[in-house]
Amino acid sequence: MTTRAFTIYQLANLVTRELSAVIDEHGSKFVIISDILSMFNDPSIEAKEASRVIEAIKGGLREVKKKRRDVFVLVTLTAKTPYDHLITDSADLLLNLSPANSKVAAMLLKHPCKPSLQLGEEILRPVLHQRYRTYG
Repeated sequence: MTTRAFTIYQLANLVTRELSAVIDEHGSKFVIISDILSMFNDPSIEAKEASRVIEAIKGGLREVKKKRRDVFVLVTLTAKTPYDHLITDSADLLLNLSPANSKVAAMLLKHPCKPSLQLGEEILRPVLHQRYRTYG
């Protein structure tokens, strides 16, 4: 099933009110929320409101995690926003994916079993948003 949100409020509604029911209805084991913060780059959205909505989204994701431990939720960040740390700070696992020749290289940035990998924001932010040239 594919669903698309066009506003931050639709995204928050999908995650907080509909996601659990859709997972249950379809027996989903894998959920992808691509570029979760891209809509928050809108200059008309005040920082306080953006933070409030992101906290609601995080709460919805926590509920899914608590209710359905067998569901893997993948969230991607591609466009840099001032709110990235609100998502990365609460992530269980962070990977930096980058093109490497004809393959994809993955660097583990954060893992719940490896607390020493948890990098500070000053290190993590540039790594998450490096731009890579296209190979091929």
